[in-house]
Amino acid sequence: MKVLQINSDRSRAYHDMAYAVAMREEMDIIIASEPNKKLVQESRWITDSRIDVAVHVRNKDLEIGNIRREAGYVCIKIRDYNIYCGYSSPNIPLDDFKQYIDGLMEDVTSNSGKSIILGDLNVKLPEWGSPTTDNRGAYMAEWISTLDLVVHNNGDIPTFERGNSTSFIDVTFSTQAFARDIINWKALMEESMSQHRFIYFEVRDGTKRRKQFERRKTYVDSTKFKIEMQERIERINVVETSVESCIQIVKGAYAESQPRRSRNGMRKVPY
Repeated sequence: MKVLQINSDRSRAYHDMAYAVAMREEMDIIIASEPNKKLVQESRWITDSRIDVAVHVRNKDLEIGNIRREAGYVCIKIRDYNIYCGYSSPNIPLDDFKQYIDGLMEDVTSNSGKSIILGDLNVKLPEWGSPTTDNRGAYMAEWISTLDLVVHNNGDIPTFERGNSTSFIDVTFSTQAFARDIINWKALMEESMSQHRFIYFEVRDGTKRRKQFERRKTYVDSTKFKIEMQERIERINVVETSVESCIQIVKGAYAESQPRRSRNGMRKVPY
């Protein structure tokens, strides 16, 4: 299973970029912290109760089990493991953060076995690349030690950049029982249109994709296409021609330059 993780900063544009990357790389799941609330509600994403995190399952063959929506995180069961997707604002008081982390980690404990915990927790800790430890990090470290969790961030590339400021705040970790099945974790260098980088990793869970059918090849007589285009262009007033007229010219020339088909084989002419 291929996973794409991002903080979309409430922006539709960041969502669009995530969609494009997910389609190109055939990702199975997109997980967004700080999603655009209107978009994820319209598109039926799986969200937490505050809509601070959202999950889009692209691969319809995934076996989705229970879904539990809490304040600041959502837990999705896929086959025999759980994915916890969370977000914690950097602006909440430390006591509120501790209460949030306690609830999240106690939930992980109750689902003993295979679990992934990920998201933008706004925590500074050397375990995932930060040069310093803040108060949140010190508290988070206690839970990591208590549950013997495995951090998958490699710390090579900051996950957040704003001007000259960089940090490692988008994290992925898991229980020991599941650690060896999470592979190829990396912060992607390509443009995300966000101050946060895309994070990519794979889960070895035997997920299979439906075979993509090869598109039928379209044969066009290039010589006839050129002739048809020339004849159509000569019949129009170029100065007064609209974009729509140009589209119809190309479509008409394309249709005329294809081999004739029986009526039963007719189909729409592609752009």
